[in-house]
Amino acid sequence: MMMIRNPNGDRIWEAYIENILSDESLKFVDEYISQHGLQPAGTVGIGDQDEIRKTNIRWIHMADDTLTFYNEIRNIVEMINRDKYNYQINKIEPLQYSEYEDGGHYTWHTDSVLRGEENDTRKISFSILLNDDFEGGELQLYKFGDKPDTMRMKKNSVVFFPSFMLHRVTPVTKGVRKALVGWVHGPNFI
Repeated sequence: MMMIRNPNGDRIWEAYIENILSDESLKFVDEYISQHGLQPAGTVGIGDQDEIRKTNIRWIHMADDTLTFYNEIRNIVEMINRDKYNYQINKIEPLQYSEYEDGGHYTWHTDSVLRGEENDTRKISFSILLNDDFEGGELQLYKFGDKPDTMRMKKNSVVFFPSFMLHRVTPVTKGVRKALVGWVHGPNFI
């Protein structure tokens, strides 16, 4: 049996922070999405199957016009890693903006394996909630217990968690859930 040890002294896997992004970054995201639009999301190796994932997305790639935004994200990631995980990390993937309309969801999944093919893997996942005027659409983490924990998030808050942890977004029942999700890479755990 393989045991996964929680590296945190407080024994809590996730980190939660409110009022995470500056007003400038929130405005940047809105303008970026207005300019670039959305597309249906797929799932790696499975394709676009609504029973697994139903959401629309837009990748926010690193470029000259996104540099200030990504510097803010990088500073937040480095602070959380230093204070919470202390993992060896080396890059942040392009962020993914997601909109979950009525019925939108993403079933249980992990964002990584412990050993990636290129000697690195996703180590830390994070989700920034951009609005709170919807119902349903809850981020849940399955933290090796009897039942999942529902993250009670406010607008402009973030939850960080290890990428190997099972998680999901429950179906939205009213309104539209908007979020930014990201993944932090580092050398393989093993």
